[in-house]
Amino acid sequence: MPLPTMVSPDSPQSASTIAVSATAGSHLLKISGYSQTKLLGNGERLTSAKFKAAGHTWRILFYPNGYLSMNMGAVSVYLDLVGWSKDVCAEVRFSLLRRRCRADDDGTALLYSRPIIRHTFENSYRRDITACGFGRFIGRKELDTPEYHVGGDDDDDYIILRCDIKVMNKPAVRGNVLLYKVASACRCKDDTCKRFHGSSAEPSRRRPWLKEMFVMRILKCLPFYAH
Repeated sequence: MPLPTMVSPDSPQSASTIAVSATAGSHLLKISGYSQTKLLGNGERLTSAKFKAAGHTWRILFYPNGYLSMNMGAVSVYLDLVGWSKDVCAEVRFSLLRRRCRADDDGTALLYSRPIIRHTFENSYRRDITACGFGRFIGRKELDTPEYHVGGDDDDDYIILRCDIKVMNKPAVRGNVLLYKVASACRCKDDTCKRFHGSSAEPSRRRPWLKEMFVMRILKCLPFYAH
């Protein structure tokens, strides 16, 4: 029967952790005098003020009559990343909110929404490549219906667009040495093992003789070792 492979005490088992997290944010854009945007031609846009969300600076590009000729008759909306040096991976979602809603309203304020877009904003000199959104967000005729918009009075001539953004943060990488922590899986109850497990520091520093005498004992204690 072949002997089990000996783990050298000078080459401890190791492990590392990659912790991935994301930062989320949102922005509300109110477009007052919405009915007057029909005067803009195809490809002409309205640009929001710059705003900070999810750790970056953005702006919303709103095309009332479409971004391209193929989008005529529809509203186009895009999110543009402003001033960055590295690629940014994000999830973006555009929605229309019910009128007279509060900024802290939950999903009950949601009137119309499109699916989430996953996009990488690349550092490029061609700014149009980096925008993320919909060429046909919603049809112009549909948006003009009373369900979405009530024109006439200046107080009622507006729409509210919300943009939700989630950006992946830089992964955090951590390393751990597991040679002596792995002994916590030991099933033995003799005094020798208890002395080994009870040491709060690495045996190679507190008790050098343990490292040399009990490596095989640790291996035999592990659940995956066949006795």
